[in-house]
Amino acid sequence: MKSEFSSYSSKVYDEANKLVEERQKDKVAKLKETITNLEEAIVAKDQELQTLEQRLAQDLITEQQKMNMRLRDSINSFFEFFNADKRYKLILSNTDADNILYAEPMLNITSEVVFVMNQRYRASQQK
Repeated sequence: MKSEFSSYSSKVYDEANKLVEERQKDKVAKLKETITNLEEAIVAKDQELQTLEQRLAQDLITEQQKMNMRLRDSINSFFEFFNADKRYKLILSNTDADNILYAEPMLNITSEVVFVMNQRYRASQQK
């Protein structure tokens, strides 16, 4: 009887240990799954944050460009008003950015320069 009890007791003890091990394995597996899910969520949130940061940076650049255009238009309007009596043919700035504040349209030689450059380019292509 003692050996039966010992054998039965040992069997129950082994089964209990197996159950405990299985539960621990289940808990570890669930914990690993939870950690994986959290890591994936963090990566997704990080991606969202980077996308938002890029969009906001682009929005800021766009807004700065609009403000610069409004400022430039305002400056141009002022110099047209300032030079309404046509005293000046050209008004220059001493800043690094834009050197010409006002110029009469007749001083703009861009179209002539482009025309001559195109002629020279076409001539060089025919050789």
